[in-house]
Amino acid sequence: MPAAKDVKPIKWTNVIILYDDGTYSAIWGNYDNSSKRCLGVRWNKDNEKEGLGFPNQFGNPIWYIEPDHLAKMILLDFYSKVVRRKDIGDLDNLNIALQECE
Repeated sequence: MPAAKDVKPIKWTNVIILYDDGTYSAIWGNYDNSSKRCLGVRWNKDNEKEGLGFPNQFGNPIWYIEPDHLAKMILLDFYSKVVRRKDIGDLDNLNIALQECE
């Protein structure tokens, strides 16, 4: 399964990893030369039958961009999960994303 740190499509820059529980991952970064960072997410494979997870393109894992109006709610959910289980995310990075989200 590709870990969040291993999913590096060329259109993303200035990326920080927010969350990765092995099944679902999230990043905060600039997409396609945008000056504003956004939330990228992906579902990772759970077993060999599920391939690269979703989304993927031409055999490579990529990130799906969550709409701005959903980002803060999703970030807060990740934050509450990481508070309970620190090994699945980065609270400092989540704080950065939450500050930039406003």
